[in-house]
Amino acid sequence: MTIRTELNPYLETLGLLYLSAHPEKASRSFLVSEANELGIDGDALYRKFGPVHKRYVSAFQKQWNHEEISAMDDFDFFFDTDDWIPSLLFVCGEHPHWFAPNGSPLQEEEIILAFVNQILTDRTVTKVPSLSELLSLLEQSGLSTALCWKMTLLLQSPLPRIRQLIAIVQASLSAYQHASETIALPLGKLLAAFPHTKYTISALEDSAVLTPVLVFPAMEAIVTDTSRTYGYVGLFVKDVYRMLEQARRTQQTLYLQTAVPCPNRSVSSAAVPQWYDSPPARCATSYICSHPKKH
Repeated sequence: MTIRTELNPYLETLGLLYLSAHPEKASRSFLVSEANELGIDGDALYRKFGPVHKRYVSAFQKQWNHEEISAMDDFDFFFDTDDWIPSLLFVCGEHPHWFAPNGSPLQEEEIILAFVNQILTDRTVTKVPSLSELLSLLEQSGLSTALCWKMTLLLQSPLPRIRQLIAIVQASLSAYQHASETIALPLGKLLAAFPHTKYTISALEDSAVLTPVLVFPAMEAIVTDTSRTYGYVGLFVKDVYRMLEQARRTQQTLYLQTAVPCPNRSVSSAAVPQWYDSPPARCATSYICSHPKKH
């Protein structure tokens, strides 16, 4: 297994741009609420990652030229909605050469295949589909109508769209660099201990590649296609697992207490949820992100 020991600057920058366009998604109230919905103590989890994450996002936003960059062509196209972000993160995270200053020229076929294979859950295609084939694939994908429309627009003009995204990211990289330097000490400690959870490692193949993520600190996304497995794992996922286990044990204890009457003790009845060893699927903008696996 290959364990990357550095953040992916392009994926992090994309995430920071999204959070800067939607600052409410980085607020304590939103993040605590998201965790509470999963049965996790949101306040306790936020105390774990909140100080580092807040400094990270704030440092980016202070350095980011909001007026200039948000006015760039296609900024709204890429960053105005939630459902677009997971595919954008994973595709761009796996194609860092697109964003490198002296990278190889963009290839239209590579862009199309990267996004098409990201949305497919049952196979991998090696030939660019025709427009009618693409529309059929999108119709069968289960994606929202709005996301299918965006994907169609992107894949009809992949080179100009991705060039605009590259320009947005490159204009924001200095702000990302500033943000990562602001939290260099805690970040270094987190990266040195990555990956933190036995569940992630035990579930993956020896050939898998894991990349640490801070911008979405408790996300866990594992993608498997016909040739490889790769994952993006938040630097605070270990805390999510611990809290899920704690919640499971608490619920099981309550169940046993209510199942066996105990004199002089009153315990309200509690249903035992169907916990499992990996977090529930969430979108990448939430605490937890578990992208559907491809087989």
